[in-house]
Amino acid sequence: MIPAPAWRYGVHRGNMEFRHVNTLGWWNVYFATKVALYFQGFGDFIVLANLALGLFLLLKTRHKTAAGAQQLIGIVIAVVLMHFEGLLPAVSLEQGVGLSTRLTILAWPMLLTVGLVGLAYQYFSRFIEPGVVVVLLLACVLLDKSNLLGATNTMVQRLAGEETGSLVAPLETPDPALDKLSDTALNASLDDFFQRENQRQEPLQSIAENPDFDVLILSVCSLGWDDLAMTSLSEHPLFDQFDIVFDHFNTATSYSGPAVIRLLNASCGQKPHTELFNNVTPQCQIATQLSLFEPVLMMNHDGSFDNFTTFINQQGGFDAGLNSNADITVAQKSFDGSPIFDDLEILRRWHLDRAERKSNELALYNTVSLHDGNRIIGSRSVGLESYRQRTSTLLNQLSQFIRTLENSEQNTLLLLVPEHGAGLRGDRMQLPGMREIPAHSLTHVPVAARLIGTKRLGPVARVTSQTSYQALSALINNVIQQQVFQSESYTPTSLVSNLPHTRRVSQNEGSTVMEVDGSDFVSLDGRTWSPYPYSK
Repeated sequence: MIPAPAWRYGVHRGNMEFRHVNTLGWWNVYFATKVALYFQGFGDFIVLANLALGLFLLLKTRHKTAAGAQQLIGIVIAVVLMHFEGLLPAVSLEQGVGLSTRLTILAWPMLLTVGLVGLAYQYFSRFIEPGVVVVLLLACVLLDKSNLLGATNTMVQRLAGEETGSLVAPLETPDPALDKLSDTALNASLDDFFQRENQRQEPLQSIAENPDFDVLILSVCSLGWDDLAMTSLSEHPLFDQFDIVFDHFNTATSYSGPAVIRLLNASCGQKPHTELFNNVTPQCQIATQLSLFEPVLMMNHDGSFDNFTTFINQQGGFDAGLNSNADITVAQKSFDGSPIFDDLEILRRWHLDRAERKSNELALYNTVSLHDGNRIIGSRSVGLESYRQRTSTLLNQLSQFIRTLENSEQNTLLLLVPEHGAGLRGDRMQLPGMREIPAHSLTHVPVAARLIGTKRLGPVARVTSQTSYQALSALINNVIQQQVFQSESYTPTSLVSNLPHTRRVSQNEGSTVMEVDGSDFVSLDGRTWSPYPYSK
């Protein structure tokens, strides 16, 4: 009798014995599913790491305890691998409560893939050897990555051939687009951006006497242009009530604390994320420069989460205590169970109290009514429907409040400045609601201005250039210089003609997204870059 080949039962090499690949069992589903997700563009597939995991799982063990430990270790490694491959995004405490809702919104294509691969394994494992199929799939991934690597190496050699003296002929005229794909060039571009921003200032003109208007900033959490499109609210009547609309405003971050710090330091250029919390520069703070305005701080929450109020007071230079929300209706419950108060009631209370005070005010109102994980009192809606309901309510209430200001004829510069988007759509790198990476869909927000108490001449002014917070400081400065509220009318275009442009660069702790010639690149380690994969 001819003995069966060794691979049929296993392989022995020295002191190490490996089982046949088919003994992986349901681990085949794990590997096959990740290959399928890779080719759908949902994440990366690290071939060598997955191969090492497979070999580890194929190691023969002589005791049940060791076999159990092997499986547990394999599960831990598998989960870590999925994280690094972009299949398991990090979840912060702030976002964790709403994760189950987000999974029902986006992850159905991924879950469907898992289900189909599992069913295919259950059925076809009776006719074919699934382990061999998985090996073939790994070879397909390796071939796909080899093609990409070959193309990349060719590009690098062509760009660097002349400098390195290689045998590959360099391009006579290097393609600038290809050059910008290199990590070195992108890092240099980022450094140049921050060097230029460090030199930019937009100081506010001092006011010799008491101002004749209020500045009211509406800081809204989780409201982006993409979220409005997802909920069919982009054409809400509220946006028709503004005089100036910024079409391409970049928040430079996708978290609330950094966003409000950047807003309150709008007179200076954009700082790197690492410098936001350490360097306090009074000449950048709008509240410090507008010292003749009385600062007023309002929120529809307690401001304690993540030291939010402290950031406003210290890093933002906004020296004001938080107004009380006593007797205000509780409209929602936050993800941590704390109350979220009715927006319109808070704003109307401020308006009534303001009528009794003589000094003009710089008022900052922060609302978290759209934050992920909130529960509407008396409603069972969740997920996208809950967000749509809460957004519609907020926009309606802001519209009503603007009419209240109009009826009072109190001179007011009203600024709508969302902190960041909600990320309802998600992309290949992040599930819906995830904000670890400041993608363009998260930092592109509807910023707008309304001047109440003076008559607008001409149409709404649309700011179509790329802008960020410094443009808001310049806008306030133009209102002061042109003495808009001392005239019977004004033209919005005169207020936006000289606003500074800011290139789109966004950062969180550990991640940077930078736009270069219309394409976005992302870095997660501060050194290497890759194109941002927005499409699913």
